[in-house]
Amino acid sequence: MNQASNTSKIKYTNDSRNVKEIEKKIFFNFFQGKSRLAIVSHLDPDGDAMASLSAMTFFCEKQNIFSQIFQFNEPPFPEYNYWNISIDNIDNLCLNKFDGIIFVDTPSLKRAGFKDNFEVLIPSISIDHHIDNKYFTDFSLIYPSFCATAEIIFELLRNSLNYDLPLDKKIMEALLMGILFDTYYFQTENVDAILLERASFLESKTNSIHILKNILFKNQTPQIYSFWGKILLNTSLYFNKQVVVAKADDLLYSEFEKKDKNFSRDFASEGFINHLMNLRNVEIAIFIRELTDVYKVSIRSSVKIASRLANRFGGGGHENAAAFRIDKKIFSSIDELENSIINTISEIWGEKNRSNK
Repeated sequence: MNQASNTSKIKYTNDSRNVKEIEKKIFFNFFQGKSRLAIVSHLDPDGDAMASLSAMTFFCEKQNIFSQIFQFNEPPFPEYNYWNISIDNIDNLCLNKFDGIIFVDTPSLKRAGFKDNFEVLIPSISIDHHIDNKYFTDFSLIYPSFCATAEIIFELLRNSLNYDLPLDKKIMEALLMGILFDTYYFQTENVDAILLERASFLESKTNSIHILKNILFKNQTPQIYSFWGKILLNTSLYFNKQVVVAKADDLLYSEFEKKDKNFSRDFASEGFINHLMNLRNVEIAIFIRELTDVYKVSIRSSVKIASRLANRFGGGGHENAAAFRIDKKIFSSIDELENSIINTISEIWGEKNRSNK
């Protein structure tokens, strides 16, 4: 655990799988004397982000603190907001109406969707497991070895001698949901006995694991599978079939939008990349989506490369899962972006025999 010498900001990077008492003290002290808190996570909020936002909202309720969630956009699936919590647009955040702000599961103001000139001018704290966190708040509690931000919050709230606060069912359900999502139902490389014990505790108190699993993962339709099939027909394999790249360009999206006016690009793309990691021998999966003005790229890996790769393109994430957005003006085509990603993997990962399918 490293504490910064800069007295204006307290930075804790805890590389262990356990939360220290001093970190719990910092967390709980942040709420002292607060009556109105804003809560923010990253843009395109996924299951862990929504779970962490929800858990902090419920915790504030228990402390009789008013809280409001502000997000750049809504989650790709409305089911991720299982508790129908009110979400306001980030552009509506007026800091002078709050006496503190909490950031969960986001490594930077940019990743949260704030404009470049935004400044955090009120007391702030961040709870995160992104390895590339920018330590942009007054208090930063960063745990790169944790599987999900929801897992961190669980450990911060877990009963101790100093903080005997029982967790209610809504909080525990939210934390279990975040763990399930960010481990893709216990399939990621960082799942260990510690994580399973924590998830088991939460399940024993909520009996919600199958309900939450269905909310998070049972949301595809036959049309979405047809869309995925079209993508799979045009995948490329590199580095002796250890890297797979899949692409969905505007023409493909438009084809399905013409067939069904209810076809959603966000819904159809969510979760696809996780299936790519089930391909035999694949250690890195890349999914490139063409949007109106940007390319959105998702990265999964069983080797510790995802966040470093995303950082090269202005994004970020975890060692095994990351993402970035990049202006379409930078690359003349989706294929040019693919070539740039492969060249960058070669630089980071080391030269290997490249093998195209």
